[in-house]
Amino acid sequence: MIPHSMNIDDNMRGQRLNERAFEKGDHRAQDTGERQRAKRKVRWGASLGFWFLVSGFWCLAPSAGPAAEPETRNQKPETTQTAEPWRVILEPKSMHREVSWPIPDAERTVVAPVVVDGEEYLFPSRKIWDQFHVEDADIQRRGAVMAAADLATLHPRYERDRRQVIQYAELTSDRPIVASAVLAPKFLDLFRDTLGDNVYLVVPNRFTAYVFPVLASNYQDYYPMVFAAYRATAWPISVEVFELGPQGMKTVGVYREP
Repeated sequence: MIPHSMNIDDNMRGQRLNERAFEKGDHRAQDTGERQRAKRKVRWGASLGFWFLVSGFWCLAPSAGPAAEPETRNQKPETTQTAEPWRVILEPKSMHREVSWPIPDAERTVVAPVVVDGEEYLFPSRKIWDQFHVEDADIQRRGAVMAAADLATLHPRYERDRRQVIQYAELTSDRPIVASAVLAPKFLDLFRDTLGDNVYLVVPNRFTAYVFPVLASNYQDYYPMVFAAYRATAWPISVEVFELGPQGMKTVGVYREP
């Protein structure tokens, strides 16, 4: 579900932002990224070039010539889906990915394309993006397919109060696919019968997401849980809160700590 309509309310009741805590998480991710970037740079051309050449989708230019031949060979849906290297994921804006798409009114979160190479997530440079004439809409479409596949592997855990009323749903994985799964076109369908037509979503790291009902929700009270998850991995995303509904996705604010 690529967001298209958003408004922000920075006055979420009962909360105050601890900026130092936020910066600490961002710096950890940046430091990790710097260490990995040098290792990945050598592989970028080979890994990304391979995926562009073996999939007919990447042969977008009419002058591609013989490189367009794999389009015929890869027509089987199973093969294409299995080999699909691209995902579209939520990322912290502070990482300054060269290719990313803004979320309207979101101050700390963006949507970014990524190539999956085994267990590695490789973010394309603007040079690579332009060199292969990549179309944003096509990548988003391919990413939506993989988001749906990622979502299909996840099973919500519901937290209930003493009266057995659902307070929130938790999505977790030992793979960094949750940041992709929450963008699946049918993400809301997973919660419509339990949380309602509209939900609040926060994705503190690539492995974790929390989904709260909009109606009669006390989601603000769960800031300790959200910040704990935000700091729990080397790949935090953000503590911004989004509302998802039939009209799309909009930013409603940010979690704050006392």
